Amino acid sequence: AEALADPQQGSAVGDGLARLHEALLSADPILCTEENLLETLRHWAIPKAKEAMQLDETWLSSWLERFSAIYPALPVQIIHRDPNPDNLMIEAGQGTGFLDFDMSRIAPRIFDLAYAATGILSVAFPKAGTEERMAFFALARAIWQGYDARSPLTAEERQALPDMVIALQLICVAAFAGTDTHAHLAAVNQQMLQMMLE
Repeated sequence: AEALADPQQGSAVGDGLARLHEALLSADPILCTEENLLETLRHWAIPKAKEAMQLDETWLSSWLERFSAIYPALPVQIIHRDPNPDNLMIEAGQGTGFLDFDMSRIAPRIFDLAYAATGILSVAFPKAGTEERMAFFALARAIWQGYDARSPLTAEERQALPDMVIALQLICVAAFAGTDTHAHLAAVNQQMLQMMLE
């Protein structure tokens, strides 16, 4: 909630992710498997998300077509893949480290930028009012700008970032759907996706 109250704090998260990605470039790619997010979306996340909530088929088809067209141009590398607030270390407004690399994969680097923003929102969402929830968009922008200042985003990455946020939300809705232990997270992520689409 603190980051939503002061979205510019996101720039420190973005800078930290850029420094992490720089370090991960020197890691041996044999340590991680590559994840094709398009295949994950097409064959698992979208069908499962459609079971969990009502999604406009025309919008979904158009969105997937647009995202699929730009996806091959997105730079891929080893990413953290789980930079949620529990895994971010921030001191005095500076990103100082990351925890838990169990989910690291080779995937588009902007996945981490989208995940950092949605992760912060998901923690605050249940208690946040409408104004705080809407601050998510400013927070996401600050994260992306903080990253871009250190590690410039390509034109394709800039264009794809909003669609990557939607892709991530579809994956989260699918992951938590139909599980009693994650019923709360399922509801929160469905509400977050609906807010973003609106």
